[in-house]
Order: sequence, then structure tokens, then C-alpha cells
Amino acid sequence: MNKIAVSFLIIATTLLSTACMDYKVDKVELVDSRDSAVVKKGEDIKEETDTINPRRTAKIPIEIVSKDEKIVKYLQIDEESTLKEKLQLILDTLSHEYFNGLDMEVEVQEKDSLVKINLVEPDEKGRVSWKDDYLNEQNIIYTINNIIKNVIQEDDNSIWIEEVEIYYNGELIELT
Repeated sequence: MNKIAVSFLIIATTLLSTACMDYKVDKVELVDSRDSAVVKKGEDIKEETDTINPRRTAKIPIEIVSKDEKIVKYLQIDEESTLKEKLQLILDTLSHEYFNGLDMEVEVQEKDSLVKINLVEPDEKGRVSWKDDYLNEQNIIYTINNIIKNVIQEDDNSIWIEEVEIYYNGELIELT
């Protein structure tokens, strides 16, 4: 009798967890259809030299430091991309890979070397939110540090940013 009860409990738990999953497809998941894509560090990108307008690409590292580990991935991006396009690709990838697809909007003021990032809550209440999951007491420092470190890109000379401001739903986030 106990085995049957345990089996029913496992089945009910599996069905409940499957029903609660978020199967939302994000534009970043369609990596192969975009001009830029996440690539492995040692992977060489082969460009066709016979094309009329060959594009030069660059690898941009995306680094996440969590409590236990450091993860580095590389983005392949067109060198002719604007600063805003590069930053939006970085933020979209961070959002997809590490922040469960939560929205991040970027505004670039190149004359001031300033980038403003707005963390936007989804319109619909979901399982994951900026406020509850990433801007709470335990995670806010990791979240802010991970975003700023990847936006500044100290090792990349093509991205020159001196100041980053992060907003949550339009209000500046200040660490106290």
C-alpha cells in the first residue's frame, strides 16, 4: 500500500511541476537566426571570403560570478555594430542565460560615456521577477555586479563606458 501511495505522490508532483513550467520562447533562443551568436571560447568562426561584403566579427566575453562559480561564455558580434546594439546583445544574452528572460532596456549617452539600464518587470505576474528573485537582499549585489561587469567590458577596447546606472521600473537602484 505504501508503494502505491509513494507512486501516486511522485506522479502528482511530476504533473504539478510540469504544469507550472514556463515554456515562453524568447528571441535570444533563436541564436542561429541572428547575426550574432553565443560561441565557445576555443571555437573559431569561419567566415566566407568569397562574399561581396565580408563582415568582421569580434568575440565579447559574458562572465557571471555567482556564489559558487564563475561562468564565461562568448558572444560573436559584428564589429560594425553600434554601441547600443552590442550592449543590447550583451543584456539580452544575460537576461536569457542568467535572469530567466526578464527584460532589460538600454539607453546609451555616448557623449557622456553613460549607459542607463532599466530592469523591467513583466506585465504578467510570473514565477520569476526582478524584485523577488534578483533584487532581494541576498542577490542584489550579485545581480548589479554581474550586469555592470559585463556592460563595462574592461578587456574590450571597442566598448568605452565610464558610468553605468541601473534602474528598476524607472527608479535608480542605490546600494546602501
